Amino acid sequence: PLEGLHGGKPAVGPPNQAWISMDLIDTLIHLADQGYYNEVHTNIEGGAKACPELVLDGIAQSGRGEWTLLHQEVFAMLLPAYVDSHANSSLVLHRLWPLQQRRIIEAMAEMPAHDNSVVSRILDIAQDLKILPTILKAPQRSFAIDVAALASRREYLNLEKWVQECIAEEGLPFVSACITLLREKNVASSWRQPREGMKEKPPFVPLSPESSAIFFKVLQANSGSMPSELVEELKSLYESSLQGNPGFQ
Repeated sequence: PLEGLHGGKPAVGPPNQAWISMDLIDTLIHLADQGYYNEVHTNIEGGAKACPELVLDGIAQSGRGEWTLLHQEVFAMLLPAYVDSHANSSLVLHRLWPLQQRRIIEAMAEMPAHDNSVVSRILDIAQDLKILPTILKAPQRSFAIDVAALASRREYLNLEKWVQECIAEEGLPFVSACITLLREKNVASSWRQPREGMKEKPPFVPLSPESSAIFFKVLQANSGSMPSELVEELKSLYESSLQGNPGFQ
């Protein structure tokens, strides 16, 4: 049961209490693997409409062993709503985090590609769950760097120290991830003054000038160990940032 759900939701779901049964979840997963995937998926969709928190919790618990296609699809279907603003976000994520840290980080890392503004919400969750250090070590480095930049802006992190430490520990792959993020953010900055008739959202939220300056400072200080093509791209990005932000140094 999930006690404390908002909106008057019962902790045990529908009156038959089916979705608090791990036997039911395990049986459905077994049937999905035996050729009844579509039928199982339809049943789980029905459960998700009635009590998504319980279905997600059951899937997370059963996934501590093998992680199947069904686990993956249910997580992808239900988890984003709780990463985004939801009345039961804190309760659900506190419950799921000890069970599926890796899967939650994977899901979080995919979300900014669809709406980069979600990084702000992810940072809120990281503070609520006290998991910022874990997220900053995520293997999805561009995602971790994006979160780090915002954490620095909110004064949760010494960005210059963190970037320097990551370069020392990870070397060129981390440098490349930083430059990739700077490239994406540089494109985003060109959307600050949308052209007439433009309705699309920018693909990425621009970095603050302060965060950009820190990245350039540390990367340029380490340029001696970088391949020439990355040095040239870093120089080009720096010059572009100067043009787009006259006050940028």
